[in-house]
Amino acid sequence: MHSLFAWSDNRNLYSGVGAARSLVEEDGTSLHAPPTLSGWRLWLLQAQSALCKAGWGRSLTAVLVGGYVLLIVRLYSMRQVRWGTVLGVRTAIVLPFLLVVPPAVYGVVAWHWEAWLGPSGLSAGTTSLYARFSRQRCAPFCRACLAAATVAAALVLLYVVYTQCRRYGDYRRAALRYREYLQSPPQPEKADVPQLPVRLITYNVFVRPPGVAGQHGNDQKDQRLRLLLPRLANYDVVCLQEMFDAFSTRRAALAQAATVLGLRFSTYLPRNLRMYPPRIIDGGVSILSRYPIVTSDYWHYRHVVRGTVDSFVGKGVLYARILLPTREQHTRHRPTFLHVFSTHMQAGDRPGYQPETLHANTRLQQAEEMRDFILRCIADDEGNGAVAITGDFNINARISRDDGHESQWYRQLMQRLQAPSKGDDGVHRSLHLADLLRQSFGEHPITDDAKCIDYLLFDARDSGIRAAVHGPNAVRIEPFHVPQDEMGPDTTIRYDGLSDHDAVIGTLWHTL
Repeated sequence: MHSLFAWSDNRNLYSGVGAARSLVEEDGTSLHAPPTLSGWRLWLLQAQSALCKAGWGRSLTAVLVGGYVLLIVRLYSMRQVRWGTVLGVRTAIVLPFLLVVPPAVYGVVAWHWEAWLGPSGLSAGTTSLYARFSRQRCAPFCRACLAAATVAAALVLLYVVYTQCRRYGDYRRAALRYREYLQSPPQPEKADVPQLPVRLITYNVFVRPPGVAGQHGNDQKDQRLRLLLPRLANYDVVCLQEMFDAFSTRRAALAQAATVLGLRFSTYLPRNLRMYPPRIIDGGVSILSRYPIVTSDYWHYRHVVRGTVDSFVGKGVLYARILLPTREQHTRHRPTFLHVFSTHMQAGDRPGYQPETLHANTRLQQAEEMRDFILRCIADDEGNGAVAITGDFNINARISRDDGHESQWYRQLMQRLQAPSKGDDGVHRSLHLADLLRQSFGEHPITDDAKCIDYLLFDARDSGIRAAVHGPNAVRIEPFHVPQDEMGPDTTIRYDGLSDHDAVIGTLWHTL
């Protein structure tokens, strides 16, 4: 049996060292393809011969095949992957297919590789019964299989491209319905003072990459985003988590459709292949704004739990410096910025994990990384801009389901976020954060499955921007309940709202 990297040294075959020698001119200066071999086939022969000479053939084959099998097995071991769907088919079915079929096809090709190289497969000098059978039957059969596989792959690719491109139009049409959901703008408490309300929302939308879903299987990502989009028209700054860009156009389509709502500026947390382990999936964090984003930056967390899904996800913190409108005479000399940071920290992905204990130290280390990054980003803005920190911290601020007082992990989180940190200029700086949810509710409200892990922290600094924590504009929880008649007959959402999290909504008042 031959393999792609282990060729026979039979001089009658166009393979291995014998094939390379048969292609050398008498003067030994150049290689030419025989009439039955095209350029790319000759290149394959030469490449395989070189690998065989170097002794890397079988080892490289074993590494590639073994790595592929281990990858599929690892993906199948993750419950969230098994629960997902790919092109409408359960991932639990697709992964076994990918585990068996590609290696089997590889084995068939490697067993009779010569049949794929030329019309005769073997040299004319081979006259055995096996060679004649291969020459007459195997080569046409192999080419027919290759043609069928190519056509099938092309059809699947066309379908994927069609669905990805169609998403832009679908999302835009959904956003155009925003007038049905517009709410009355917030009214300032002091009518004699010109103030601008900045409505901010942070929301974990539970839109993970294709093939990853919750325990109910198809989580209808597109349907939920189409229902969410027109409702975003009520906000000026939108911070989203688990809005992944990897292997899908959903994030890009949402950002484009949001321009219809006036959210014309956006940024997101990308992947990072230069880290170890490589962050092959982006961070899933996006910020959209009605006002100009004049500067954006991001930081990928160095502290991750190896061996978890998050070690390959670009978890980190995203920064957007937003220029708020002011009176013209003030704008010239002292522009007012709102420094918005959004994050998604280490998640627990093991069966039966408890967020209060599992990976807690890693999350606290990530909080320190975020603090240092925030202080670096705002160092050049000496008190002129307020700081808003939003996102899914995966740190439960509650003691238990029934006790909304602060947990020990929450106390450590706030201590580390507000601890002084030495900057590049040698100056120690610190944040003075207010937990707007806690101030508004008097305790830590539930935002996700009996936990409080979604945060809206605020540091006014010397900006003159203040947060509303009482009255009709106080920070609140929004589950985004959608009536069944609005969802349509083909949409069944298995959560209380449009996500497995509730959104956190707040209003900041900017004095003009």
